[in-house]
Parts: sequence; structure tokens; C-alpha cells
Amino acid sequence: MKWICAILLFLLCLFLNAQDKSMHKYVIENLAEQIVSSSESSVDIETVVSDLEYYYENPLNINTATDKELQQLWVLSYFQIHSLLKYIHQSGSIYSVYELLYVDGFNNVVINQLTPFIKIEAPQKIEKQTLPDIIKNSNNNIYIKATSVIEQQQGYKSFDDSISNKYLGNRMALYTQYQMNYKKQMHFGFTMEKDPGEELYIGKKASGFDFYSAHFQAKDLGLVKNFVLGDYSVQFGQGLVVWSGFSTGKSIYVMNICKRASLLKKYSSSNESDFMRGAGVTLGGEIFNITAFASHKQIDASVKFDTVTTQTYFSSFITDGLHSTKSAIDNKHTVDETVIGANAGVNYSFLNIGISALANKYSHNLMLPAEPKNTFSFSGNENFNLGADYKVFLSNVSFFGEAAYSKSGGEAILSGALLNMHDRFKASVVYRKYSPQYQALYAGGFGETDNTANEEGVYTGIEINIFKKWKLTAYYDHFTFPWLKQSVSSPSAGFEYFAQTEYVPASNVDMVFRFRSKTKQQNSQIDDFNNQIPLLSDITAQSFRYHINYSLSEKIKLRNRVEYSLYSNELEQEAGLLMYQDIECYPFAFPLSLSLRYAYFDTYSYNSRIYAYESDVLYSYSVLPYYDTGTRIYVMLKYNIHNFIAFYIRYSNTCYAEKQIIGSGLDVIDGNTKSDIKAMLKITF
Repeated sequence: MKWICAILLFLLCLFLNAQDKSMHKYVIENLAEQIVSSSESSVDIETVVSDLEYYYENPLNINTATDKELQQLWVLSYFQIHSLLKYIHQSGSIYSVYELLYVDGFNNVVINQLTPFIKIEAPQKIEKQTLPDIIKNSNNNIYIKATSVIEQQQGYKSFDDSISNKYLGNRMALYTQYQMNYKKQMHFGFTMEKDPGEELYIGKKASGFDFYSAHFQAKDLGLVKNFVLGDYSVQFGQGLVVWSGFSTGKSIYVMNICKRASLLKKYSSSNESDFMRGAGVTLGGEIFNITAFASHKQIDASVKFDTVTTQTYFSSFITDGLHSTKSAIDNKHTVDETVIGANAGVNYSFLNIGISALANKYSHNLMLPAEPKNTFSFSGNENFNLGADYKVFLSNVSFFGEAAYSKSGGEAILSGALLNMHDRFKASVVYRKYSPQYQALYAGGFGETDNTANEEGVYTGIEINIFKKWKLTAYYDHFTFPWLKQSVSSPSAGFEYFAQTEYVPASNVDMVFRFRSKTKQQNSQIDDFNNQIPLLSDITAQSFRYHINYSLSEKIKLRNRVEYSLYSNELEQEAGLLMYQDIECYPFAFPLSLSLRYAYFDTYSYNSRIYAYESDVLYSYSVLPYYDTGTRIYVMLKYNIHNFIAFYIRYSNTCYAEKQIIGSGLDVIDGNTKSDIKAMLKITF
């Protein structure tokens, strides 16, 4: 016992005098969990993670930051951004982080969340740089990442070459990226990726990786405000016409529901579908600007031949980016997609107005199955959208919205307001109405579903700083679907409400109490043959969470969570439980950091699943659904080998108590455990 006590005292001594490095992870975790758990389909939040991780590694100078750069931090609302810019304009440069307390809408909680991503320096005069100067003064990073499941999966077992239902490549996922950044003015990079099971330098991929991406972006070149070449994202207005890349929805940040359009932005994600490939430019000045872009790329689809019309067609878009089997390779890059668009904007101090246009064309016709739910869905090979958006900034109220029209005759309308009623009370409201006939293939409007069609709803949110140490966030959203949906054979409705209380009793402790409930309708499982209209039944999913972060010292931080879920339909009710313990520490004098988790989960089925964020290597994220019964652990180490080399390694293991087979199809594992290992090397020069 004496030896144990001595070791513990020794370790505690090592845990002194280190910088707090966990707040940026806390911000990412909160946003990621909310977005993934509220989405009906898979969602790519790599863009958000990349933005936050980038500014953590390269802090934004608060004195020279633009509104669009501050928006990419995701922490600040529109009121806070405009208050900050107004304060700097009237009072001059900020000299200390404590000065932010004098900015309207800022408090200790906001400043603590913001601090990891900013720096405070005096503005520097921008000098004209030659190309050799840019190359010399740029920041360069190389990222090399490898991931693999340790246990053997069904698709990788030895089969005869004549068997088509197998993975063609090995189980390793490989990712390589190069990024060159010169201040905020110039960015260049490329990405190469191979997913698990895909070939690499063999077979049909004898040339190398499965996915290649490259981008170049230059800003503030006189009349040319922004120029992108290669792969990029396009974001106009409130997303009713076009919003490629990640799109925010309902989350704990109720004052951030107004979308933050970046117009054109470099694309460095490994998602293989939701981006543009070509070129785009923004021209203009402070008041008026015009943006135009053109994109042409090949997309995945299962192309078929119609013997009646003697024409080729495809019945759906394939967006998973996986090309690990013969059938998946046959569907790769079978359809040509051309997209062109433009946006014109007028920006005054209190008013922004924009007009957007988008046109899509495909080399083959899209023909959906002849089912009632597809009556108003897009078909054919051409589409166009027109839209107009606005933002009005007043002293305590901001209005925003967009109206759009599609070739099919459908309309989409969104209108909202942000109200800063008091330093301690803020509110938001959004109304949206997307007709079933509205068709926008790259839209990302605010709503319950991801397709910006067939939906009407009203969202209201509030943020109250009750006392100095208490904060309440809540929202209520009521939505209806005028037409049919998947598994819903008649018009339906639903509602969602959410409440979270955050309590900070001390500088090293904060607690979160959260409740969330969502009720939607689906086809009834009880047959009623006398009823001509299909019966619907309510499905309700609820969750209750208690979460605490606390620091034993500046070198060791702990997190605990207990979450309980309830799922019910007309026939049954089931429950789920998740408990975990996290430890983050920096235990030694040399630059080593450690993150680990032990979790226990017990849910009846996937219906009562519980989502939780997990620490991952740089520019990656993990938000997993915990379900069934078992335990899960992960351990991640980061070691800075030198100032210019960092190494990450992560191991995770899930052990199920009542399973003898894990997964389905080619991913089946014989046994009750699944383990993953991931390694990453970052080289800076």
C-alpha cells in the first residue's frame, strides 16, 4: 500500500504546471454529438472539425479577423460577432483577452470557449509579397494516417478469384494530405485516400489511391476577393439553392441557426461526393460583390439500359464513396455532372441582400421507381434553382431568410429572427416551408430532414443566463410533412423539444443536465383493412444526460457521463443506458498527452442507441452510436517527437456480452469483440 501511495503522489506531482488543452475538444464534442444524433442520415462534419482544429493549431488574430473567419469558429453568434467588430472599430485593437468582457454579449463562459482558437496581436501592415517570399513564409503540413480493424472480417477471407462478393483490397484505410497555408491569403493542398477493402496499386487501381482531391485558394487580390481552383464548396444564402459541404441544423447553439455562407471555400475533406470540382471567383468591393463558379465531375450511380426507350438511366445517386467490391467499382464515375451557378450580393453595415442561381445537368436521366412517395422527386437530367436571401442587423434584433424556386415549380421559404432581449436572455425563431415539388440537389436548408423539400415547421429557441454560474438553453420545433416519406404512406407530423442546464460551480468544474425528446410518425404495425388511408403511429425517442468535467490539476482532467434513453412505439417500449469515464492527462515533462475512456452500455436494440463523441487523431472525429450490451475502451497517445513532428496512435475495443457475431454482410466478425487501431503522423515545415 505504501508503494501505491508513493507512486500516486509521484504522478500527481508530475501533473502540475501545464496549459489547459481540453476546451477546444469540449466545444467540438458538444457540436458534433448534437448534429450527428439529430440527423436522419449519415452526416459529414469533417469540415467543422477541420475548421476548429485548424484555428486551434493556427489561432485567429482577433484584431484582424473578418466576420466570415469568426463565423468559422462556430462558438460565436451573429450578435457576438457584430458586437466584437463594432467594439474594435470604435475602441481600437484589443490588448488582452480580459478586455473581451467589455464587449456586449461576452462573458467568462464564451471567452473560455473562444480562447483556444484565437490570439491577440497588433494589426500588421500587409506588404506585397513575391512568390519566393510566399513559399518561404508559408506554413506546410503533411498528414499520413492509417486505420484498420484488427479482427478478420468476412469480406477479407481467402476466396477463389471467381467469387465476386468479397473485398478486392486489404483491410487498411490510408489517407495522405498536404496543406500549404500562407497567412489568410493563400491555400494549396491535395488529398489521397483509400477506404478499407479498396485496392491500392493493384487491379483496377494500379495507378494508386481510390480518391484524389486538390485545391488552390487565393484571397484579397485587389478586385478579386476570392478565387478557388480544383475542389471547393459553395454556400449561398440560407442553403435553399446550394449549400455543398457541411450544413448546421438544430444544436445546443440556439443563436447560431442563421447559416453562415462562405460563398466559395477550399475543399479538403475526404468525403467523395458533396463538393464541386472546377473553378470559382468572387469579384467586387466592400458593398457589392458577384460570385460565379463552374463544376464538372463524375459521380457514382448504377446505370441501366431501358429496352423500351433504348436509353440509359440511373435510379439513385450513390454517395458513400466506397469502391471495395466489383459491383461498387462498376458503379464508379458512371455519370457526368455539370453544375454552374452565380450569386450577387449587396452588403451594407446593417443589410445584406443576395440573389442566387444554380443549374445542374447530368449525362443520363434519373428515373426513380414508380412509387407514390417519388411523385414530386427530381427526375430527368436537368434542373435549375433561383433564390433571394436577406439579413437585416438592428441593435437588438436580426432578421434573415431566403425564398427559392425550382424548375419543377416548387417553392421553398425560410424566415427567422435572432433577438438579443437582454444580456441574460436571448431568443431565436425560424419558420420554413418547403413544398413537396421543390427540387434542389445541393440544398442544405434548416429543417428536420436533409433534402429541403416536403416540410413545414416552426422552431423557437432561448438562451438564459439565470445566475452567474447557471445557463439554460432550450428549443422547441414542430414540423409537418405534407407528402409521403420513406416508411410513411400519408402526410405526417412531429415535434422535438430540448433543454440543457449548465452549472459551473468552480473554475475547474462544470456540469451539464440535458433532456431531449422527439416524436415522429411512421406506418402503423397494426393492420386495419377497413381504412382506406394508411394508419400512422407515434414513435418517441427520449434521452436524459448528466455530464461533469472536472480537473484534479492542470495536467489531469476527468469527465463522467450517465445517459439514459427511452424509445417507444405503439407495440413496445425499450430503454438504454450509457456510462463512461474519460481521463485526459499530460503526465510527464516531455510532450506526451494521453486520452482514454472506459464505457459501459446496455440498450435493448439500435432504436434506443446513445451517441457519444470520442477523442480522435487530428482532423478526424468519432461520434458513435452505443447499442446492445457491452463495454468499450479506447486509448489515444499524442507525442511531439520534435517541434515539427507529431505522432498519434489510437486503439479502441468493443466487447459485446450477448453477441457471437458482429456486423452484417462482408463486415461480419465471428466473435464478440471488435478492435480498431489508427496511427497518424503530422510533419510541419
